[in-house]
Amino acid sequence: MSQNSESISAEMEVGNAVETQEKQERRMGLISLSALGMAVIEAACAFLILANGIATVLGLSAVTVAGGASLLHSDPIRYPLLTLASLGALLNLFSQANAWRLRNDPAAAWRRRPLTTKQKRRNAMVLALSILTLVIVTAELWAHAQMHARI
Repeated sequence: MSQNSESISAEMEVGNAVETQEKQERRMGLISLSALGMAVIEAACAFLILANGIATVLGLSAVTVAGGASLLHSDPIRYPLLTLASLGALLNLFSQANAWRLRNDPAAAWRRRPLTTKQKRRNAMVLALSILTLVIVTAELWAHAQMHARI
């Protein structure tokens, strides 16, 4: 009987040890979950602080640019910038036209490969942006002439 009671108490101790281990695992899981929750809250807080800083920088830069707009809109700065934009757009258009001409030359037929989708997209983008630049420069010159009675 003493052997039987010893085996029962050994089984109870093993059972208690398993229950204790399960409780510890549950407690560790709860601690891990609460730590994860705190990390999420801290990340949201850090993001909001960062966004606030970015908004401040954008606000200050907008005020600075608005104050310097009269300087940027003065003729000694405006004319060279419009000239550079126009020349860049015209250079891009010339480059695109020359590439198209060389590509379609009969002497280049033997080495010509079809353009990839990426190359076609890039060429279309360069063409569209060059034309858009020229339209914007023309519109700016026209609007300036209308508002200030001079180009």
